[in-house]
Amino acid sequence: MSFQIAIDGPSASGKTEVAKKLSEILNITAIDTGAIYRAFTLFCLKENVDINDNDSVIALIPKVEVNLSKDKVYLNGEDVSLCIRSNEVSIATSIVAKICEVREFVSSIQRKIANSTNVVMQGRDITSVVLPNAQIKIFLTASIEVRAKRRFLEMQAKGQNDTYEEVLENLKIRDKNDITRDVSPLVKTEDSVEIDSSDLTVDQVVKIILDIVYEKGLV
Repeated sequence: MSFQIAIDGPSASGKTEVAKKLSEILNITAIDTGAIYRAFTLFCLKENVDINDNDSVIALIPKVEVNLSKDKVYLNGEDVSLCIRSNEVSIATSIVAKICEVREFVSSIQRKIANSTNVVMQGRDITSVVLPNAQIKIFLTASIEVRAKRRFLEMQAKGQNDTYEEVLENLKIRDKNDITRDVSPLVKTEDSVEIDSSDLTVDQVVKIILDIVYEKGLV
């Protein structure tokens, strides 16, 4: 039987980095669910559809294939790993991700992977909706100022020119959209372990989760 580590939390709380390290140490598959939503949203933008028109967005679902391979994200065979991280895509994703049919489409991809192998999966509704029976549930958070600084430095390293103020405002918008959406909002489930990473390194967060893994005897 496969085991599942589910990690939820707001943008830039460190979920991707933590999941990647856990996957390397435990030799399990890491799934960045947000990347799937971002890739689908990028396709919507490329097709110039009105992302506030649900029917137009839903009509694109049969035309999209998203594949993940290590650190790469492929949209219909094209590597879109870098361009899905732009602020434009980030803001648009929080709108597209509200659509029930889109969430069902992405969730079906996620569950198919999780049911076939040991995984660490991170996103917004993994503990509450996608993998409600995961053996380990984590809610990873941090102050918005710390998260904005992390995202700003990450974007600078990739050559993107957004200011810190723009990144901070974008995170505020994303947080509001993620928490208040009607379909699968970002929540901390009662059986999730909350970890505030504001003053912790990625390695320190990973150690906390590994201790839980070993305590439960999953490996």
